Amino acid sequence: MSGSTHSNSFSISNSGNGDTIEEEPLFADEIENNSGNSSTTDSDDLGKLEEQLTEKRSHVINRLRACVMAVLVLASIGVSLTVYILSNEADVDAFEIQYTGNVDKIADAFQGVFTQIGAISALAADASAQSVDQNSTWPFQTLSNFHARGANARSMSGALSVSLNHMVNESDRLLWESYVLGSASHWVDDGHTFQSNLGLDSFESTENVEYHSLSEENVDPLHIVDSVTGVHSTEVGTGPFLVAWETSPVLRSGATNSDRFQFDAVSEASRISIEKEAAVLSGFVAASAGNFSNQEGFLTSHFATLRSIKEGSTVNYLGDPMAFFSMPVFDSFGSSRQVVATAEAVIHWRSYFHDILPENVQGITLVLNNTCSGSFTYEIQGKHVYGVGWGDLHEPEFSKYREELIVDLGYVEDGMNSEIPWYTDGCEYTLEVYPTQTYFNTFITGASVNVTFAVGMVFFYSILMFIFYDRLVESRQRIIMAKATKSTAIVASLFPKNVRDRLLQVEPQRKSGVLSSLAPTQRVKSFLGGDTNGVNDADAQPIADLFPHCTVLFADITNFTAWSSTREPAQVFVLLQSLFQAFDQIAKRRRVFKVETIGDSYVAVTGLPEPQSNHAIIMAKFAMEALQRMNQVFRNLEETLGPDTGDLGMRFGLHSGPVTAGVLKGDRARFQLFGDTVNTAARMESTGVRNRIQISSTTAEILQQSGHQQWVKPREDGVHAKGKGVLSTFWLNFSEHGSDTSSMVGSKQSIESQKISKAQERMVNWMVELLLGNIKKIMSVRKKSRRKSNDRDPNHDMTYHPPEGVICLDEIKKCMNMSKFSAETATAFETFSDIQIDPSIVASLKQYVELMAGAYKDNPFHNFSHACHVTMSVHKLLSRIVAPELTADQYNNMAQRGEIELAKHLNDYSHGIVHDPWALFAITFSAMIHDVDHQGVSNAQLAKEHPELATNYRDKSIAEQNSVDVAWDMLMMEQFKDLRKCIFETKEELLRFRQLLVNVVLATDIFDKELNALRKERWTEAFSNSEPGADVNNLRATIVIEHVIQASDVSHTMQHWHVY
Repeated sequence: MSGSTHSNSFSISNSGNGDTIEEEPLFADEIENNSGNSSTTDSDDLGKLEEQLTEKRSHVINRLRACVMAVLVLASIGVSLTVYILSNEADVDAFEIQYTGNVDKIADAFQGVFTQIGAISALAADASAQSVDQNSTWPFQTLSNFHARGANARSMSGALSVSLNHMVNESDRLLWESYVLGSASHWVDDGHTFQSNLGLDSFESTENVEYHSLSEENVDPLHIVDSVTGVHSTEVGTGPFLVAWETSPVLRSGATNSDRFQFDAVSEASRISIEKEAAVLSGFVAASAGNFSNQEGFLTSHFATLRSIKEGSTVNYLGDPMAFFSMPVFDSFGSSRQVVATAEAVIHWRSYFHDILPENVQGITLVLNNTCSGSFTYEIQGKHVYGVGWGDLHEPEFSKYREELIVDLGYVEDGMNSEIPWYTDGCEYTLEVYPTQTYFNTFITGASVNVTFAVGMVFFYSILMFIFYDRLVESRQRIIMAKATKSTAIVASLFPKNVRDRLLQVEPQRKSGVLSSLAPTQRVKSFLGGDTNGVNDADAQPIADLFPHCTVLFADITNFTAWSSTREPAQVFVLLQSLFQAFDQIAKRRRVFKVETIGDSYVAVTGLPEPQSNHAIIMAKFAMEALQRMNQVFRNLEETLGPDTGDLGMRFGLHSGPVTAGVLKGDRARFQLFGDTVNTAARMESTGVRNRIQISSTTAEILQQSGHQQWVKPREDGVHAKGKGVLSTFWLNFSEHGSDTSSMVGSKQSIESQKISKAQERMVNWMVELLLGNIKKIMSVRKKSRRKSNDRDPNHDMTYHPPEGVICLDEIKKCMNMSKFSAETATAFETFSDIQIDPSIVASLKQYVELMAGAYKDNPFHNFSHACHVTMSVHKLLSRIVAPELTADQYNNMAQRGEIELAKHLNDYSHGIVHDPWALFAITFSAMIHDVDHQGVSNAQLAKEHPELATNYRDKSIAEQNSVDVAWDMLMMEQFKDLRKCIFETKEELLRFRQLLVNVVLATDIFDKELNALRKERWTEAFSNSEPGADVNNLRATIVIEHVIQASDVSHTMQHWHVY
């Protein structure tokens, strides 16, 4: 602040020789003004606040209230849940008891199915007995009165039909044909008469009878029946035959005199029955649903006819499972008996599950499993059963109630001494039983919910009464907490975190004292106000620490006194608030601690409250960025605060050294800095020059030792400082040979003043044109894909700074995602040259490339020329990737299918790189900046020469990470805001570009073991699958991109750049 005198508002400390230094007044007039305008707290209000904050009973009330509320709530929840659980468990117990009883009934019925089917054995026994009695020869045997015997067997077994099938050899075929066409066929007429008398002879379609009949006789010649179409054919082959002879019911379109060995549905069961001399049940047999008039499906009409005859009325076949039962018929009863025929039956499974449960049982699921044919699901509704569908279709939530029923088969009881065993190695049947939600709901009465609701309402009313009663106490407590919160917030804004924590905590050694009994906010007031209620100040532990490595900054507005004297107070505060808020944002981002502002002076420090090894570098960067921001703020305010606002400037002063920092007790206590370092920093500012940063020789030496010699420039004339004598000082200057992140924060004029050679200018122009081509592709893709303008955040300046403590190495990703291919993108790449870019964007891009050129150091292998050659190589390699070698025929065939087809092939060939404009731009950009600020030595040597860099980057890829940070910070500069908004429309695009940039640049470090291990893992994962998906394709794209930059960089590093 020009024209002001200085007072010791910061410290009186010991100098290096131990003498006390008398400070000259610092900012005296501003301090006086601030004192006059400061708000004071009324003593009465302060007394009331202290009384509220120190009343311990209020805390007891809060705790008691919380406990009572918690007890009421927990009691209401606990009792309600208990009532609900007990009531619900009673319903569930009733359900389980009833369910278990029903399962037992179903189990008995399922076991009885096989016993019932065994009734067919009586028919087989009758045939054997008649053969023995009449001494007849098989197969020339016809069981007398078969229509009655068959009807009885069907009734006893529950089968839809039964038949006796005779075994006929080829040698007996002619005799058999003569036998069946003779008087032996009388049983057919007898059967029709029997069925006609019962009214069961009208369930066959006349069309089906005519379609299937082979002759006008009662019995057709020996034939075969196709199980799908029902077509009858006399081409029966050479035998042996298993001829279906006597059947019940008798069907004109049936299978009489057909070979069952050649009827697919029953042939296997019949053969096993004969071979094993056992009873056999086939797997599921089914057809499409339909009625007995169906001519397209033989089994459909056949099963519908059999069902109708059994029910005595016309019914349809529903497509549910049937099965064929077969058991052997013997020629005698002795031990030497031979199988001469089989007894066959058609089994309808659903019919066996009727009438096994009471009418009120609604919703039990049966899953009938068959090892040969899968599963079918039924549902029992009272006395009826309905087919649900094929497969296990039970409700999954009731799987825990699964009951599996397995039948003990044993033997078929045939009434004779020798029993016929069941064949157990065939199609095994099991039955699984499950309840349904419908069945379960019949046991849930709802009483548990009603009782629980009533109990809950009682407790709810009690809680409401308690809340109503507590309103006054709660209102008072809110007032107390609001004031306490405000006080804590004020403390938090005035002091560093470690100091604030120490102010708010109880000192362990004073737990028994008066101060320890106070609330934290009251203790702060007592400490800062100097009132400890009788506690000796000498006993109070002061809050103060020595920080040996710090850099202090003083900044003061020049000509402020004269400017402010012609302005309204509100205008003065608008200027100061706008400026210092901008400084605060920079300080927060760069981890600089703001100490305070006094009038138009800004004081900051690095190295405390947390130690920072690179404190001088951080403060130097902050100072230069603050200088640039100051110019922008003053220019922006010139229109509203007057034309001479833009003429204001600032002096900056920096000094490094030890600092004592702490809090002094007393009125309006605040966090303060003490020590000779603070005094010297103030001298650096007061003896400085407008819009320049003056630093002490100590700070300059630290910067030079850190490898930033180009930042400092000696001041030609000596500086006379009161109490210090003549001092040698330096200017902090980034405009010349800017090579670090901080070079970006120079003013626009300093950037534009950078000098580059004509050769570099040609390379800059070439680089700009190359980057412009990529930017045009980005803009063309946006235009073709019709992206809406409202996709962009108008309030976002497209800036991004990594979180504190995060370095580039932390951002490495194993896989970089490529954009998805689309026809619009392919078309956009064909027309990108038509895109026009605003000249200001072109100028901004050129300015950035020039800045990059100036940031490169002049060493043989890592200069800007090398970067240009690497960029050229990258560009050529990418062009090579997108133009694979195709034969003329392949190219013509693909072109005939359309340009989009060809573009998609090229895109797939490059793993998505070719049509990703942001990826192409990021790769080219990375090649340009990959060695910026490179020192020309290896990372190992760089760590020795610049240990602070090695520490900051964890001794990993030091040069590469530094290059990314330098280029990125420069790109985030204010003057490149429009350039960023042109390239990136959304924050997602900016972050993806950042990810690509980090991955590509760090790929140039081919010696890091961890990065190499990551690359090997990526390679293995990417090429272990011959049919890659999207993730594997992105892995391969990542590998290609890294190999492109590595090949380009290594090839141009192996020889001197002049070769190229």
